[in-house]
Amino acid sequence: MSITARLEGALAAALEAVDGAGRPPRLSAAMAHAVFPGGARVRPRLTLAVARACGCDDLELSLGAAVSIELLHCASLVHDDLPCFDDAPLRRGRPSVHRAYGERLAVLCGGLPGAGRRGRALAAAAGAVAGTHCLGRGHADGHRRRPGLGVRAAGGAA
Repeated sequence: MSITARLEGALAAALEAVDGAGRPPRLSAAMAHAVFPGGARVRPRLTLAVARACGCDDLELSLGAAVSIELLHCASLVHDDLPCFDDAPLRRGRPSVHRAYGERLAVLCGGLPGAGRRGRALAAAAGAVAGTHCLGRGHADGHRRRPGLGVRAAGGAA
């Protein structure tokens, strides 16, 4: 299965997971409108590439982090398009969420991916990939890589 198909499937599964009993159908539709069809999906692809480069061999964990980042990006676009910011009529060639579903649903839709227990779980998955696979492992060249601190020789100074 291609990485594009995996990303799209994981995004669809993430939206289905937050679609619980009692969720208004128009809110679910607005969320799907914000996420699909997507653009180039650069952020989740970069997330997967960094996870691989850092030695992460757990695709599901990496995919969870990639999906969480993409959902937060899509949410930020929904809020960015609102009348109080850019008042954009179109996003990716289609009516922006606030134009298609109304401003109230757009505000809710844009705030849901990072809210509550599921948002914290998505953020934890992203942190786990970075923390477990990048900060704590030595690499084949004997160096440890630490964000913002350069490359440090094993047991030596930076």
